[in-house]
Amino acid sequence: STGVPSRRQASSAQSGPVVFLLSGMEFTDRQRRGAEAVGTIAPTWTPETTHLVTGTLRRTLKTMCAICRGLPILRPSFLDRCAEASVGDI
Repeated sequence: STGVPSRRQASSAQSGPVVFLLSGMEFTDRQRRGAEAVGTIAPTWTPETTHLVTGTLRRTLKTMCAICRGLPILRPSFLDRCAEASVGDI
């Protein structure tokens, strides 16, 4: 097991689909593929956002909103691993 949830596992652990949002960084093509393999990408903060992805933990509005909502804050390497695990599934 790679420790990376499938789209079905990630969605069933929440009340809806996985929605990633970036803070202070840009997706690489690989990270975008990883995010899309597990869920969707939000262009801006929405109530549907379920995970924040940031390279550096800073006190930004997005980070504070994620903390207040109890959302997972992930490193970009998580999405790299999702892309690796989904090769052939996309």
